[in-house]
Amino acid sequence: MSTFSERPTLFIVAGANGAGKSTRSRSMLPAYMEDIPIFDGDILFNEKKKELQQHFSAKESMQRAASFVSAHFDGLVSKAIQKRRHFAFEGHFTQKEHWQPILAFKNSGYYVHMVYLGLDKVETSLDRVARRVRTGGHYVDDFNVKANYYGNLDMLNLNAPLLHRLDLYDASRSLRHLAVLQPGRVMDALQPAEQPKWVQTELPKIATLINNRQFEEVRQTRGMAL
Repeated sequence: MSTFSERPTLFIVAGANGAGKSTRSRSMLPAYMEDIPIFDGDILFNEKKKELQQHFSAKESMQRAASFVSAHFDGLVSKAIQKRRHFAFEGHFTQKEHWQPILAFKNSGYYVHMVYLGLDKVETSLDRVARRVRTGGHYVDDFNVKANYYGNLDMLNLNAPLLHRLDLYDASRSLRHLAVLQPGRVMDALQPAEQPKWVQTELPKIATLINNRQFEEVRQTRGMAL
């Protein structure tokens, strides 16, 4: 992978299980990152676990696979930062420590851009994972599907200001671009009445920014009419 002279970018695709991260991530990359590989820890974990199950118990295979993926990812992150290369990955960010790699990139001068693919309810996530498994896709147990659904949203609501740019999408049916946010600012967004319910209930801080933007637009319009 070649190096770049401009400010390096960290591009992240996050969202609920079954929201289409793996399917859509490549098409969402900025044009200047089109040749960058996208690290997918879920796929690597399942591939490694399957390989290890030929030699170890199911429990030990999972533990060894998780350790392998973590070490491999940490190595990729360190190398990218050292060489100031663009980096892209997808995954879940349900706990504080999951945001540490993001902070490492940001503190190293990277532009941090996240795309978040949301679903209307956890049942949609569970159903899509079940359908994926029936067609040969990778399995995620119900507990983790639920933990990822709510944990991702909780942490995004808290940590969105850490991102230089957040593109928020609803992937419940056809993909809808809901909002573009920068720290403390809404650059573009559908009107509050057009936002899905999960934004209002699960992302209250972001919803407040969107609602305030509409209020400010209405106030300015009325001021101009006076």
